[in-house]
Amino acid sequence: MEMERTIVAPAVLAGFCLWGKLDAWYISKTPYEPVPIPTNPKYTSKDVSLVVCTIGPVENFAECLQSWLANDPLEIIFITIDSYLDEIKTVLEKTQDTLNISDEQRISMKLLSVEGVGRRRQSVKGYNAARGSIIASVDDHILWPKDFLPLMLAGFEEPGVGGVAPICGLYMSPERQDDKVVTPWEAVGARALWKGKSRYKAVYATCGWSWVLAGMTSFYRAAILQDANFQKEFLNDYWFGKGPLDAHDDGCITRWALRKDWKMCVQNAGPDTEVRRTVKRTDAFLAQYFRWERGSIQSHWIYAFTVPQVWRNPYVAFKTLERMARPLTTTVHIIAWLVSWIYYPRATALLAFYYVFSSAPSHAAFLGEHPYMWRHLWALFLVDYFYVIQDYYCWATINDIRWGGRKIKGE
Repeated sequence: MEMERTIVAPAVLAGFCLWGKLDAWYISKTPYEPVPIPTNPKYTSKDVSLVVCTIGPVENFAECLQSWLANDPLEIIFITIDSYLDEIKTVLEKTQDTLNISDEQRISMKLLSVEGVGRRRQSVKGYNAARGSIIASVDDHILWPKDFLPLMLAGFEEPGVGGVAPICGLYMSPERQDDKVVTPWEAVGARALWKGKSRYKAVYATCGWSWVLAGMTSFYRAAILQDANFQKEFLNDYWFGKGPLDAHDDGCITRWALRKDWKMCVQNAGPDTEVRRTVKRTDAFLAQYFRWERGSIQSHWIYAFTVPQVWRNPYVAFKTLERMARPLTTTVHIIAWLVSWIYYPRATALLAFYYVFSSAPSHAAFLGEHPYMWRHLWALFLVDYFYVIQDYYCWATINDIRWGGRKIKGE
């Protein structure tokens, strides 16, 4: 009887291991294929309006602006809040002078503001001011490749596609690419970003689905973002009575578009379709990481009750339910590990070693791209399993709907 009782724990561990292997196999069996650039494209860069919400551009803002202008969009619309208007205007003027941009490029830039703090209200003002048939929502710290726009616009050649997004990689300034300078927080932020890239692309290749087109850079048809009904829902998005929400605005846009039967497209045709972003250098990364996860939890639950398209694809339905139940499955997994350590320490140690060993190729590939982060290998391993803490904390604070991003003056 004792043996029958205790064998359950290692059986559970084996089941979780098999579950993970089957999932990895399933999403890797369909190769990803990017959308090719057409010979006679329907859209050009002059059909694109950039909408950039900002409350204080970061240190690489000049490089970001230069990268956007190099793609020759129709216009760039900056939206801030009234209390930051003069400051942002000064920053823009200094940046324009530093970059020595043309008069035509200066004219293509607009600066607008809204009263009070509100990322979504900023976005809506930008959407409504946009003249392009395609709107690009861009964070103010994102760098674009030089020939980025034609590759992204190729996704809209199919009439049923409403949104297109690239893969996002890491931007690390040359002076920080030093093992004595880079911090553990930058290393874990880079690792989290690196792991997300392959998963994002693989899920899309498998079932043509994305739960969210990440707002760091995403493209939508203007007809979607300028729709009055969309904007009403966007500004009145609630989490079980708490709200209106301001964070995870990209998830709200994607949900709306999917519910209206628009298709999403993840475009990755190599380095020319990979935008780059900075990562936080201090423990401020934790607040950001928790905010992302909390928004993801909220979004999956909202999906389950408001987006019927979730249930049309068995894999999408299964992963949505799996994500909703993850605190429960994580708890079961932890208990199974503890019980197995007590009754079968050697076998459990071997399984733990197998997990570490099987992750070695992933870490080797990551360090191959970022060799200056080798000193923080311990942090890279920890972030792979940080979800154990992250899940419980985010569920304990699930009703926290604050933006929690950059500090606003006067708050």
